[in-house]
Amino acid sequence: MIRAICLLAAVFGAAPAWAEAAPHIIEGEFAAKVPTEPETGAWTKATPLTVTLYRQRTVRLRDKDVNHKLDTELGPRTAAVKVVYSKKQLGVQVSWDDATQDQLEHAYHDAFGDAVAIEFPQKYGMGESLPYVGMGDIDHPVVVTIQRAHKDASHNRQFVAAGFGSLTAIERDTEMKMTYDAAAKRWHAVFVRPLKDHNLDLTHGLVPMGLAIWEGGVHERGGNKALAPWRFIRLGKHKLDPDYLAYVSWGEDGQPIGDPKKGETIAKTQCIACHRFADQQVAPVGIAPGLENIGGYAVARYLQESVQEPSKVILRPLNPNRHYDKSGKRDPHGAYPNAVAYTWSVPGADGKHMSKMPPFAHLPADDVNNLVAYLKTIKDPLNTKGAQ
Repeated sequence: MIRAICLLAAVFGAAPAWAEAAPHIIEGEFAAKVPTEPETGAWTKATPLTVTLYRQRTVRLRDKDVNHKLDTELGPRTAAVKVVYSKKQLGVQVSWDDATQDQLEHAYHDAFGDAVAIEFPQKYGMGESLPYVGMGDIDHPVVVTIQRAHKDASHNRQFVAAGFGSLTAIERDTEMKMTYDAAAKRWHAVFVRPLKDHNLDLTHGLVPMGLAIWEGGVHERGGNKALAPWRFIRLGKHKLDPDYLAYVSWGEDGQPIGDPKKGETIAKTQCIACHRFADQQVAPVGIAPGLENIGGYAVARYLQESVQEPSKVILRPLNPNRHYDKSGKRDPHGAYPNAVAYTWSVPGADGKHMSKMPPFAHLPADDVNNLVAYLKTIKDPLNTKGAQ
């Protein structure tokens, strides 16, 4: 409870000297109007939050060159995020450095555009698990809004997603603008959407938001992107649930949650058969979600629940048709059945998906905390030596 009080003090701007920082909170600036042009009007008053994004490693594309870059060249990147809101609208501005302006060109199959996306869970608050930050999961859909640079104009689209391969286009209700400052070599992207519509209700004191950036110059597209962990927008004109603040702040507020060295020992005995992480690369690629960069874009609470109750958040494998069971019976078209080993969930007796990962609810709380503390250290694919 002391932690929650400290965070509340920091967020509301009345923090005493002993108050802790809130690096996971984006303070919204209230204004009569949300500007659609970057760095104008209320944007100049909004306080930016610097967000670090890490390349997604949960899944890998079938692109040898790109995967090699992920392994050897592509580290984290940063972006500045601002939020402005009015009585009826929410605006998000994302700015990031990029040495090259890469634009999508339909005439060339190997030309990819720089892009940015924000996402919001359709359900959130106490009692709702945080979705997987990379396009949600089977039971926790998200609304994703994407801007992609094009030779003529940015390509702007909006989707509902429930995991890899599940993007479903919906009518766009968001105004968007993406501009490149050639002198500063910096992108600015603005999203302005209703606070409340039939897809989302963002009229809460604390709203989870996901962020992704694609760098076209290194052929990033689809699931190959840089992800930020869930960040939480504070809308001061709306009621804040202190319990939810405390829930999402665990492990994200700078306070230690466990001993990562002890957690590394647990991971190397409990996790290596199915998951690849740090210097542990024994498990077959794709048999379970990769953990090579998980500490960079998964919040501690998500990791804790994934360990204790893995069926709370069920990820879709990117493409189950990559692996076949050649000992199985072919279908009428001659195709072998999918290899069960490469599916990440199975239907339960009630028809709901259940994770193939066994729950580790039996682990003592200290062991779970130590394991999460270790997983949070796994952030840089170019340094795979484990906890320091």
